[in-house]
Amino acid sequence: MRRQADLSDLAVVVDESLAGCLVATVEGVEEERIELALGDLRFEGRCAFSCLVVPRAGDIVSVVSRQGRHYVTAVLERAEPGELELFSQRAIAVRSAADVRVLATTNLELGAGREIRLRSPLLEAMVGRLVAFAKAVRVTTGDALLHSKLARLCAELIDVAAQRIGVSAEHSYRQIDGTEQVRCRHFDLRAGDVAHLRAQTTLVKAKDLVKVDAAQIQLG
Repeated sequence: MRRQADLSDLAVVVDESLAGCLVATVEGVEEERIELALGDLRFEGRCAFSCLVVPRAGDIVSVVSRQGRHYVTAVLERAEPGELELFSQRAIAVRSAADVRVLATTNLELGAGREIRLRSPLLEAMVGRLVAFAKAVRVTTGDALLHSKLARLCAELIDVAAQRIGVSAEHSYRQIDGTEQVRCRHFDLRAGDVAHLRAQTTLVKAKDLVKVDAAQIQLG
């Protein structure tokens, strides 16, 4: 590789197979075109395939020139504050034979135009608060166990299809403003102490038999 004797001018490399290494300043970026300055000389370049950092105006970058083309290989310095942007025209795969950690001091945001997939034998999440908004949720699991001190579910429509539902609680309260309907083959209601049925109008209908069995029955 031939070094430039005078950085204020681009020397002509006789052998086009050789490449020259320069340090230039970014004056502007427009899509894939990068405006570069080297002293009084102005020329255009583009990011090298392995350079994922998007250059900005004012950056000091390293440039490799070969066969009349200029490639920004790395961003050396950036004086202006702001976020660092990584970009690639192709899909990116990150692989490691060991662990991979992603740490953020403040916020961590993931966004995808179509879908986000997580695949693992174990998914563990430890959060102080979980907020989720979804148009549709579908979960298929063999065993689901939830331990929560307080859980609230707010929804306009909930459909539950299960072979068995069991609820064990110290106290249970349910308030329904509209109509509540129960359709089943057998209905068994048991109270260990007192059972109250209160309404302005109460109707008890049976096709075959209505039976009230008690040691004492009071009407009125």
